[in-house]
Amino acid sequence: MCLGNCCRSQMAEGLARKMAPQYEIYSAGLLPAGFVSSQAILVMQEEGIDISDHESKGLDVVDPDRMDVIVAMGGFPAADFVSQPEGKLVQEWEIEDPIGRDLLFFRITRARLREKIARLFEELDG
Repeated sequence: MCLGNCCRSQMAEGLARKMAPQYEIYSAGLLPAGFVSSQAILVMQEEGIDISDHESKGLDVVDPDRMDVIVAMGGFPAADFVSQPEGKLVQEWEIEDPIGRDLLFFRITRARLREKIARLFEELDG
């Protein structure tokens, strides 16, 4: 989850699907922007990941209550927006929104996401 579902969570969805295809991965935003950032698409293409067909979507489309793991990218407390029954893993990742920033910042964001996703999958598979 992120705010606009146009950068961070879209990039995370693409990375996570490539890194662990055995899981169902979805992204969503609190206030969907209605587009996926062209910079996000470009930096993911650099990794051989195509997110050009992704759509910005909200929590009305991707129901967080049916998810086992929720990751919030930062900027809002996820606990205010998702139920946390026993057994559900909710993590808060403080990853700055790259919207409006240069490609270098998007690449840095991609690297941070990859690192955090790898740690999450280690924890889940551990």
